[in-house]
Amino acid sequence: STLLTSLMGSTQGNTAAGRIAPGEKRTIVIVGASYAGRNIIEQLITIDPLLKQLEIIWIDKMAIFECIPNNYESFVDANEYDKNVANIEDFVKFYGLSNISFVQGLLKEVKAAENTVVITQPDQSDKEISYNTLVIATGAYKSGAWRPEDEAAPSKGERKQVWEGEYEKRQ
Repeated sequence: STLLTSLMGSTQGNTAAGRIAPGEKRTIVIVGASYAGRNIIEQLITIDPLLKQLEIIWIDKMAIFECIPNNYESFVDANEYDKNVANIEDFVKFYGLSNISFVQGLLKEVKAAENTVVITQPDQSDKEISYNTLVIATGAYKSGAWRPEDEAAPSKGERKQVWEGEYEKRQ
């Protein structure tokens, strides 16, 4: 598609216009590890199966992916939570490509003129990451039982405790 071609850049053309030259690598930073972010990675793999010209850095404030539509099951059976949650690192391992990495952090700042983003990591330290192409695919957000009310990035175990607490309230 045109969007994916523009993300990858053409292997022909001029690098000043953002195109990737033969033999060069392009770093794509994708902020958001939900449906859109994962779909973009899969489409890029379809275009370039070994990602010979790409390095993908996938960023999300959570280390886990929660399948929100299935969370209704967790409200009626706390044991369902584990079936509806996956570690994002497991997605990265599934692809089996060394040039896809996951970094947990909350997007703090985009420095477009410098082609960098700044994220706040779980230990509250900031990390600057450079990119050729930036994709913001953060999706929707609603606090409450579905998501934490603050900007905290809880672990899978901490989120499961929230679900168990919600389940207990309903018993």
